[in-house]
Amino acid sequence: MSTTYRELLDQWKTSGRAGKKVDDALWARFKAAGDALYGARIEREAVDAEESREKIAAKRGHNIAVVAAARRQLEFVYYALRDHHVRALDTPPTTRPAA
Repeated sequence: MSTTYRELLDQWKTSGRAGKKVDDALWARFKAAGDALYGARIEREAVDAEESREKIAAKRGHNIAVVAAARRQLEFVYYALRDHHVRALDTPPTTRPAA
């Protein structure tokens, strides 16, 4: 849409003069249309940016929760190994019977 606006602006510049009063009236209308166009784009971009911030915040919160859960699990395993509640790597490997 801004391409069309830009093309119209280029045509405006090359079209020549129609007299100050007419030029001023036409320019005022053209400028108002451009302001509305760019104002709508700015609003849309602001909404998109806010949605992105919300998604990033939600993802960050999820990641923090995942890391916290993993940390709790690692602490549980650490204390279980430290206090000999779990035997992990020091168990002898089992041998398979020959077939």
